[in-house]
Amino acid sequence: MYKLVLASSSPNRKALLSSLNLKFKIHLPTCDEEKIICESSLDLTKKRAIAKIESIAMCYQNEKVDLIGSDTVIDVNGKTIGKPKTEEDVKKIFSLYSGNFHSVISSIACLNTYIKDMFL
Repeated sequence: MYKLVLASSSPNRKALLSSLNLKFKIHLPTCDEEKIICESSLDLTKKRAIAKIESIAMCYQNEKVDLIGSDTVIDVNGKTIGKPKTEEDVKKIFSLYSGNFHSVISSIACLNTYIKDMFL
């Protein structure tokens, strides 16, 4: 029987999977996503989603497990906006939205450890 493992510390991702009535386990990723740098927001979310899976994959190398990793950022006029760390950051981010186009960009990576196949 396959197991589903979510490589995430996000309460929102946990709630989303729970709402689908799927049985899954949460395994906190150990990668430092802040060290991942890319030119585009889309590439950044892809690399972070893969890094989260890769950081826990060795724990399941001898099991039939589907790993899911995900990342989301906001892009304002080509600039990637990270998660706010302080109330001041929140104010700065909201001021960037004013009069500007923004996109919410997410990537999801899935790895089946039994057949060693990844989907992005």
